[in-house]
Amino acid sequence: VLYWLKIFMKFVQSLALLCVALIAAVVLAAAEPNGAYCGSYMGSMVTGKAVMNSKSHSFNLDVKAFGKSFSCENIEFEMKGKEGHVLVPDAMNANSCLGDMLHSNGLSLDVSYDLRHNKVTLDLGVTKLDLKSC
Repeated sequence: VLYWLKIFMKFVQSLALLCVALIAAVVLAAAEPNGAYCGSYMGSMVTGKAVMNSKSHSFNLDVKAFGKSFSCENIEFEMKGKEGHVLVPDAMNANSCLGDMLHSNGLSLDVSYDLRHNKVTLDLGVTKLDLKSC
């Protein structure tokens, strides 16, 4: 009887570990921004909207700042690490729509995603723009 009890306990432990792994996989799959995110800074002096597509790992970005409008489409992104850092290669490419917009205006771009609050933050070097699901 003790032998079968030990086998049963190992089976239950294995089943529990499998359940934890499946739950972790579901959480990690949902740990990327998806959908529309909107925000503003200083009232309506700076507004932004990013439409994120987690399946294609790309987003469209519309920013209005101090009377200027900027729009870029199909910007690729990649999630890096567990802290929510979002790598955006086009930000460093002056020949891309996003890179040209940033470089022409003396800006940089650092993007992060806060899963807990479902918020995307665009750090443009001179200001941060928090975008929430909209």
